[in-house]
Amino acid sequence: MHYRAKRGKGFPHIMIAEITTETLTEVVSRVLRTVYGDFKSADKRVARLAGRSVTPRAVRNWFSGECSPSSATLLTLMRECPQLRAEIEALLDGDK
Repeated sequence: MHYRAKRGKGFPHIMIAEITTETLTEVVSRVLRTVYGDFKSADKRVARLAGRSVTPRAVRNWFSGECSPSSATLLTLMRECPQLRAEIEALLDGDK
């Protein structure tokens, strides 16, 4: 069975802000620096929170905004850091 919209009954065009890699990288960098930046060995602390495969060097890249974590690592960080979770949810809701 094929479904077709009647003339003029199609989906409305809604402008949705695109979430870019650059935006995500900036949000992750800002939140991690705000939450963990004052800790001694912050990179090692965040690497432990993020999982076994994450190195302190990768975390330093996130802090500096050079790159962002993989999707699986980002989800782990969101679970461990409520501030990051709130920022990402706000980004998804279009609040940012």
